[in-house]
Amino acid sequence: MASARHIGVLVLLALASRYATAAPRSIIVTGDRVCLRARPSLESEIVGQVMTGDLLTTPDDETTEDWVRVVAPPSVDLWVYSELIRDGRITVNKAQVRGGPGLQFQRVGELIRDTPVVTRGALGDWTRIAPTSECYLWISREFTTSVPSAADAPPPDAPPPAVEPEPITVAAVPPPAPAPVEEVVTPSVPPAVPVALPDEPAPAPALPEPRVVVPPPQAPATPVPVAPPAPAVIPPSAITLPGLPPQLAGYTPDARRPQNRQVRFSGRLERIPYAKGPGYSGYQLVANTPRHVCSEPVCRLIGLEGQLKALVGCQVEVQGAVWHLAGEPVPVLDVRRLLTLEPPP
Repeated sequence: MASARHIGVLVLLALASRYATAAPRSIIVTGDRVCLRARPSLESEIVGQVMTGDLLTTPDDETTEDWVRVVAPPSVDLWVYSELIRDGRITVNKAQVRGGPGLQFQRVGELIRDTPVVTRGALGDWTRIAPTSECYLWISREFTTSVPSAADAPPPDAPPPAVEPEPITVAAVPPPAPAPVEEVVTPSVPPAVPVALPDEPAPAPALPEPRVVVPPPQAPATPVPVAPPAPAVIPPSAITLPGLPPQLAGYTPDARRPQNRQVRFSGRLERIPYAKGPGYSGYQLVANTPRHVCSEPVCRLIGLEGQLKALVGCQVEVQGAVWHLAGEPVPVLDVRRLLTLEPPP
């Protein structure tokens, strides 16, 4: 009996030491529009997306070979049943946090009583909240890299020890002997002898003044017109267009219209009929008209497919980057954020 109790104590100490030594660390996202999922699986629903260079925090003790668990970033929206929140705090012992407004969405965290939450709106019986440190999502390890910590940096090189210079002994040098003074003898100067100067020359005869011939004035030269240089012609192949998202691979962007602009659309979310649907999207946004009236699509939608599937038939507002394809009259919106304006049917 005592040995079993001893073994149990050792197991508890080992687990405590493991979690005591584990510390959160930061990772950098290395891909564009990388999905954050509720579970470590490609079949799990998409809760949000992150961009290249975004920093995420992960606990060291919750990783797999292909997936990394991270703290949900502030850019995503999470959901809690409205009756579990009062005055910005959790009112029950344990409240489940989900990736969407409904029990069909998977759980991504758990909040205890009196935990403060920041609300961002409501939809039916559910309240949209900002993520807390107790909410976790999963990202593919392929699109992340670790941030080196200060402990991993090599220690700075120690400065070399100071070397005292050796004393230099200078031998005494005797002063130079004074130079001998030579006696200067001044030679005698003979008396000056007078020299005869030549007579002054006769003045030269005056020369006649030269005539200055002034040429007649000439008419100013007419300037020759110079044609301006022709403008340089840039071939179409030299024009650089922004790269399309991976879902639009194989399509050509419309060079006459702006690309990759942040826009916002609102309307009713519908599925695209299979016979009319393009290969890159199965969902579209149509104008806010009665459901029995056939309306033209406002835009095609890509990204966040898990949330789009759950909100078909709802009035929604979508935000993201818009793309225009050559030969396609309807723009394509890469959804970064999805807001519901009414509860699901």
